[in-house]
Amino acid sequence: MLQKLVTYLILGKHFCGIEISTIDNKETYLVSSLQKRKKELELNQQFEVESIDLVSEKLPKKQHVFLVINTSNVLFKKVTTSNTSQNAIFNAAFPNINTKDFYYEIISGNNNTNFIALCRKNYVDDIIEALKVKNIFVTSFSLGNNLITEITDFVTSKTIQSTNAEITITEKITDVNITNSINKQEEYNINGLLTLNKYILSLSGALTAFLNVNNRVSNSEEKTSSLFQDFKYLMLFKKGLQGALIVFLVGLFLNFFLFNHYFNKVNELQQTSQVNTVNKNAILALDKKLKKTEKLATDILKSNASKSSFYVNEIITGIPNSILLSELNYQPLQKRIKKDQNILTQNNTIIISGISSQSDSFTNWVKLLENNDWVHTVEILDYSDTSTTRSEFSIKLNMSHE
Repeated sequence: MLQKLVTYLILGKHFCGIEISTIDNKETYLVSSLQKRKKELELNQQFEVESIDLVSEKLPKKQHVFLVINTSNVLFKKVTTSNTSQNAIFNAAFPNINTKDFYYEIISGNNNTNFIALCRKNYVDDIIEALKVKNIFVTSFSLGNNLITEITDFVTSKTIQSTNAEITITEKITDVNITNSINKQEEYNINGLLTLNKYILSLSGALTAFLNVNNRVSNSEEKTSSLFQDFKYLMLFKKGLQGALIVFLVGLFLNFFLFNHYFNKVNELQQTSQVNTVNKNAILALDKKLKKTEKLATDILKSNASKSSFYVNEIITGIPNSILLSELNYQPLQKRIKKDQNILTQNNTIIISGISSQSDSFTNWVKLLENNDWVHTVEILDYSDTSTTRSEFSIKLNMSHE
């Protein structure tokens, strides 16, 4: 599972093959691109251009490709030998050639036939580097028409036409006949992918990159391994950089939201603190005022403290359930208190206010109050209906002089 994830991160969904061939004495680039959708491969695009610049314009940046070099710089021979040694087969085809200067590739056919393709290393390396400059990264390559061996299981046709060869297939490749050019146009079905014969090698390259197969013998394994490793590190660095950037941005956003959240909380606390300070000052002022009022009330009540509680108790004890008191003012002030003026009270006076729900009960209660020996007279200051069942009243008790 981890290996599949790593492979996906490196190779992605697009697989591309590029064949460089000589057509009408011109170096031509034939490109096939596949895209993986769910578990199937679809042909994304195929095109033919005459320069690397045009190839790079049509492919995504940092696209990995399987390169097929099939130009006139590639030498091709077929030899028949029962010897299976790689060196023996190569020497039979190209004796006295220093393999340090050349890449070669061998595939085996029927009846001990072997097909060998040969190309100078500096020519191949220059092409790979030129593609790299254009952000096209070669991860593997093949020479001549030998890559056909990787798709023989997917074609039903016994003869395949490439850009410069006619390949005959039975169980294995039977023969490869190189020609100057193939003029006729053929269409092949490669495991459900329809393609013209001129794109057969580039499509084979894309399929080989996807299937990760290699039935060819070559001295380029070290080179292709190095190319793949370089691309892998490039993509892992890119993905890692993108991942780090995403983590950084997410962290930045989280930091911003947290900072904004706590900044708002601090502002709320500061505002609450300011309100509490104002409230505290207001409470202290009210407390000061209350203490002053309490002192004033104490001074007023001192004159008749022993009787005031008695009067209040007598009034409340006899009050009926239909009456609700809202005010009981003992010895009310004659006028508002003013600074530097004496406080004047209505001595021997109690003013009672409230609500009555039964007029009869109110009348009886007034009579009851009048019957107290400490009450001199009862004056009804106000009695008004607020509804059909409720009346507001205000009465004044004039007490007997002590």
